[in-house]
Amino acid sequence: MSKVLIQNIRKSYDNVEVIHGIDVEIKEGEFVALVGPSGCGKSTLLRMIAGLESINSGEIIIGNRVVNDIAPKDRDIAMVFQNYALYPHMTIRKNMGFALKQRKLPAKEINQRVHEAAEILGLTEYLDRKPRALSGGQRQRVAMGRAIVRNPTVFLFDEPLSNLDAKLRVQMRSELKELHQRLSTTTIYVTHDQVEAMTLSDRVVVMNNGRIEQIGAPLELYDHPQSLFVAAFIGSPQMNFFNGKLDDNKSLVLSKELKLNLGKQFAQADTDVIIGVRPEHLVLAEKGWPCEVVVVEPTGSETQITARLAGNTLRVLLRGRTTVQPGDKVFVSAEPVSIHVFLASTNKRLHLS
Repeated sequence: MSKVLIQNIRKSYDNVEVIHGIDVEIKEGEFVALVGPSGCGKSTLLRMIAGLESINSGEIIIGNRVVNDIAPKDRDIAMVFQNYALYPHMTIRKNMGFALKQRKLPAKEINQRVHEAAEILGLTEYLDRKPRALSGGQRQRVAMGRAIVRNPTVFLFDEPLSNLDAKLRVQMRSELKELHQRLSTTTIYVTHDQVEAMTLSDRVVVMNNGRIEQIGAPLELYDHPQSLFVAAFIGSPQMNFFNGKLDDNKSLVLSKELKLNLGKQFAQADTDVIIGVRPEHLVLAEKGWPCEVVVVEPTGSETQITARLAGNTLRVLLRGRTTVQPGDKVFVSAEPVSIHVFLASTNKRLHLS
């Protein structure tokens, strides 16, 4: 396994710059997810690491080698794509061993590597079948097996689960995490699904419009988003946001009639801000923020309530069930530690005084 160092990488198509000076260090054996909406540049960055896209400036270092001008096949990486890209006329055994055969490895070694990878992935009984006889999840395992047999120093995954149904995605997430724990190979994983990024990775790189918004451990991003974009992107259901003015360093004025005590002192006062609070951090209370219930959505283990607060839509996610009905007047509250405040002028986090 190798570390990957990305230094001031830039990429343009004609006169349009799509990657704006990105710097990331990925440690040996680390699982890092690149996450963001479509068009943010995450797949372009991955393809530049793989050597499938040229770079305009900056350096990509894998291990101790600058690989800018090194061909993809010589970078000691293995890539798994969204499309399984299996050869339909070949058996699973031949698909998994094809790259090794091209490198002219001895047949005995190829067979050994294929069998070891098949055992890890639970594919041993399918080795003599062809791809059409396998399910989508099994085909994706074959694609991963084809990468594993190469014994690379870095794995690259480009949205490998997006073609699977919801149940299979959950299963494959678990299998991918177990696979990384067994192999400890440096892994860079691209996804637009923040749940995949949060559950799989050691660190998450949140990208937006070709720039990095924040890098951190999954729970660090969840607990301490440094920008409005990260706060909105990380977490499901999405965080609630309200515009207002920070009146006396610790109270938010939503309207002439309503002032919310935020319970903590901030560095600025008389400032336009946006506060955020996650639906799962709100609770029904005897006093607090006055709301009117609009919709109640029970799912059995949870209940999601949509309410109105001073003209704002508020979503509350409760564990368990409730007797609250549409039209009810209720109070909700949140612990001060779970309230996030962002400057309206910059969309950046406002820190405590």
